[in-house]
Amino acid sequence: MSRYVIFAPHIDDETIGCHSLLQRKEVVSVFYFFEFDQIRINEAVAASEWFGFGTFFPKSIEAFEDACKRHGPIFADDVTILVPRINDHHWAHKEVNRMAKRGFTNLLFYSIDMNDNPKRYNDDRKKDDLYRLYPSQKQYFDDHPQCYLFEHISDTDGLENFGG
Repeated sequence: MSRYVIFAPHIDDETIGCHSLLQRKEVVSVFYFFEFDQIRINEAVAASEWFGFGTFFPKSIEAFEDACKRHGPIFADDVTILVPRINDHHWAHKEVNRMAKRGFTNLLFYSIDMNDNPKRYNDDRKKDDLYRLYPSQKQYFDDHPQCYLFEHISDTDGLENFGG
């Protein structure tokens, strides 16, 4: 069985971008880098309990580096790290992408924007999971159905669309 660690800029990005892996219980940990209000943290904890992964909320690059030292085994050779694609629109997605590429080579890329030919995701559980686990984001999901209709995980970062 494959094992994955997800670097999620925001709480719910892991479910929007990598639901199929979460459903198969292949995600061992999720690191959240932004968005630390208590309502959203509670939603992340609910998702971790539902899907069975560990959560980390490093509040700085130093805290992240410390977590990497303390929890080194989650970054073992048999673990693949999933990060947002560089061409997702949000600055935080780009920042997490750049940070991951500075320290890791065992990367796959997922899209929250569903750019670059996303694959239709025909699993009604994703929509149900998003609405159940992240009630604070209901209006966002209503306005952006791509969150539950598509998924895009690949070994390409999207740089081909940025000229290099």
